[in-house]
Amino acid sequence: TVTVATIDDAVLDSAATETLPLVVGGVTGNGGIIDNEFAPTATSKTITITEDAAGVTTGAGTTSAATYRFGWADFGITDANVGDTLSVKIITGPASGALQFFNGSSWVSAVGLTITQAQVTANNLRFVPAANESGDSSFASAGVGNLKNDYASFTFQGVDNGGNLSSTATLTVDVKPVADTPTVSTTNFTKATLFTTSWEAADTGLSQAVLNPDSASAPNGTSTSYTATTTLSGWTRVDSPDSYAGGTNSFEIWSVGDRMYSQSAVYMNLTSGAPGGGSNWVELNNADDAGAKTQTLGIERNVITTAGHVYDMSFSYAGRNGFSTDYSKITVLVGGVKVASYASVSANDSLNWETIHFSFVGNGSSQAIRIITDPLAFNSSGRGAMIDNIVLTEAQGALAGNAVSGTKTEIALTGYVNGALADTDTSEVLSYTFSSLPAGANVVTTAHPSGFTVTGGSVTVPAAEFASAKLQLLSSYSGDLTIGVTTTSTEPNASSATSSSQNLTFTILSGMGADGYDHLNGGNVGTSGTPDNNNTINGGSNNDWIDGGVGNDTISGGSGNDVLIGGQGNDNLTGGAGADTFKWSLSDNGTTASPAVDTVTDFGTAAYTSGGDRLDLRDLLTGESAATLDKFVHFNYDSATGNTTIYISVTGAFTAGNGVATNPTNVTNNDVQQIVLSGVNLTSGFTTDLQVINDLIAKGKLITD
Repeated sequence: TVTVATIDDAVLDSAATETLPLVVGGVTGNGGIIDNEFAPTATSKTITITEDAAGVTTGAGTTSAATYRFGWADFGITDANVGDTLSVKIITGPASGALQFFNGSSWVSAVGLTITQAQVTANNLRFVPAANESGDSSFASAGVGNLKNDYASFTFQGVDNGGNLSSTATLTVDVKPVADTPTVSTTNFTKATLFTTSWEAADTGLSQAVLNPDSASAPNGTSTSYTATTTLSGWTRVDSPDSYAGGTNSFEIWSVGDRMYSQSAVYMNLTSGAPGGGSNWVELNNADDAGAKTQTLGIERNVITTAGHVYDMSFSYAGRNGFSTDYSKITVLVGGVKVASYASVSANDSLNWETIHFSFVGNGSSQAIRIITDPLAFNSSGRGAMIDNIVLTEAQGALAGNAVSGTKTEIALTGYVNGALADTDTSEVLSYTFSSLPAGANVVTTAHPSGFTVTGGSVTVPAAEFASAKLQLLSSYSGDLTIGVTTTSTEPNASSATSSSQNLTFTILSGMGADGYDHLNGGNVGTSGTPDNNNTINGGSNNDWIDGGVGNDTISGGSGNDVLIGGQGNDNLTGGAGADTFKWSLSDNGTTASPAVDTVTDFGTAAYTSGGDRLDLRDLLTGESAATLDKFVHFNYDSATGNTTIYISVTGAFTAGNGVATNPTNVTNNDVQQIVLSGVNLTSGFTTDLQVINDLIAKGKLITD
């Protein structure tokens, strides 16, 4: 019998198979087999987990990404010695995230610890990325850390139960970015009615007997002069200025059943009031007769406005029966600035009730709204205009045609939309999508002044450009508008997340206008609520007289034979159907350094008596005569645009005899006004300015002194 003991040589051998000799001395002796003990091996690896995901699949199976639990296979530690108990020793920790070990009561740093395979398998070793951080090959920056090619790494060694150590290996952890859902909020304002005025008992707080004190002896009297107070139904009586001295200041109240004296000196029985109104209304007028006659010069009230909100006032209007528009003209002022004028006529035997409106933009302060009689002619008994059913509404939105020379409507979006990323480590990019846009709408920015690609009524704007983003609509659009707003976050690997959609509502007001014989004036109320003088004015279906005043205005006459005055500034004029007159007044022009440029979009070329349009320059030019007009006016047709441009010197600084084929320097150095006739060639068949001028005069299309 030979007994052989195993002798530990305390030397780590290679993993190669070796043949060990057995040596026996004599018949009976002792021998030994010297062991070969191998160290474990560890393999450098890369694992990928998903940022903020509920679970991931790695070499160790499905685990939580928020606190990733390592599997033993993640380390690649093996040992050639069957039966050895293995562990992992953490040498250095990660620079990003935390590597932690559960010691039975709490999670502690795993750096420097030796952790058994059983402890790893029991989910006691974890990696915790910082919230929302990530790093993998989708990022452009090389290296290890947040937003780099790899997120984290640490070094380790394998250890067996004999204390044998492997060489040092590296475990790299990549965190795949996942977009977090961004936030979005919108600011909306529900359209509100601020006040209504009907002049009825419930509205005034007075009984009908006070408002219309008919007696048994005079059951069908005329108007009532209410003088007890200077305020009624929230309005304060305006008593000055009085351009036609005399008359008794009061609220002149008419009621159904009264008799109204007409221009033809016949009493008309008032059988009904304004449509939708009650029994009472007020007349604005200016009387004389040494104070014996009642007059109401105007009414005024203050309204606290919100900066940027739009306000629309509508009311029923009727001119005094039988009197011309010279008597029935009224003017509306906001903050002391003229916004609109209006005049219409009624027959001798009836009141022609119309609903008119005007709009303005709030400036964030208390603004006085004043409606006054503003006649061109006076009657000693006071003859003016009836006013009833006054309603003021407030909304968020804009006045139509407030941008791009009146051709577009724009609303800055930054005051109404707020979006934000949940992940703020700069890995994600935010964008805004606006949906349900009407036809012709877009969003424009400083970098994209022509807008973005619109697909299915939606447009997407990067957050980097949102500070200058404006919703842009066609100027013809008016009414209530609701669009959808969503925000989207996108990671470098194209992972994206979209917020829930929010609605954004606007009201687009069409400016001011009415049907009837209109006299409309543009004033100083613009998109910011400050006097920027840019107006959109729309006439009605009959003969209108419209003056845009100062500023870049957009004026449309509608049907009928209208008179359109752009006033100072660069204006856009559309006559509409009918024989229209485009008129320029003294000082409407610009300067030689910066000429005013007005555009007529639909100038009719037929003779004026045949329904064509005409130009009235008599108040703009000074010192002209039929023989010298070509020193004041020059014509040039541009075949590329199809437009004729009329160059004007108000003082006759051009050289006589200019041809129409070119623009000589004696014109371009001296013109102060340009009139662009879109799509019209006035020079066809002519070679000189004087020939064109004579043709226009012969057709009644040019008015001069």
